[in-house]
Amino acid sequence: AMSPSKNAAARGGGGHGGGKPTHFLAVRLSPASVHLVRKLQTHMGNAYAPFFVHPQTAHVTLGVIGLYDDASIDAACMRMEQEVTNLKLGAPKLVVGEHVGGFRKQVLYLGVRDDDNVLLSLRDAVLPAMHRSASLEAMKNEGSVPPTFTRDDTYTPHLTVAKASRNRKGAKSARGHKRKKDSEPILWFDARDTNVEFTPTAAQPPNPTKPLCLDALGGATSLAAVLGESAVEEPSELQLCSLFAQKDEEG
Repeated sequence: AMSPSKNAAARGGGGHGGGKPTHFLAVRLSPASVHLVRKLQTHMGNAYAPFFVHPQTAHVTLGVIGLYDDASIDAACMRMEQEVTNLKLGAPKLVVGEHVGGFRKQVLYLGVRDDDNVLLSLRDAVLPAMHRSASLEAMKNEGSVPPTFTRDDTYTPHLTVAKASRNRKGAKSARGHKRKKDSEPILWFDARDTNVEFTPTAAQPPNPTKPLCLDALGGATSLAAVLGESAVEEPSELQLCSLFAQKDEEG
């Protein structure tokens, strides 16, 4: 069965201004999935290293929430524990790495298959309940910033391998021009491969002399074939973690 847990750094989100997410709800994955991330990153090579996430942080995010003081964080965690207990769901049986895909032209990921939709059930029940409890707590305390939560109806379970935001400083576009802040992404995908959501086609290391093409690796289908294996996971712990602590952990 799933058990709830507040990450040791969960309070790291308190004290930040309202409006933006401060925490994420996630299940941590085992060394088997960490191995798959390392294997794909090794195959992609050092030129892509600025985009890589640290494999040891491997997790599947269920959603994000904004909690701006310790009282709201504590209320949300208490409700998380209650909801997980009430749901009485077994541990999700996940298959990681059967395919490779991408989001918003900025994220490369390993697919996560959850045939029993346990992650979706947890997400749909737990996050709104946490938000309601944290909101009630904030109303009791004068000056507290109300928590924020926006439901994402496009949820796709995934394990991130690389993302453009890991290397925003000093990066250049595929055309070799210095990027304007928050302009075109520095990791590209092209939806020409019908077997997956996106095919990665080009990415740019710092100070490039010419664009690098993942097409040379055969596209996303071939990237999945590079793994040649998948990981079967049964994570048993649901965690509330600070987004700010994660950024510090990843550098």
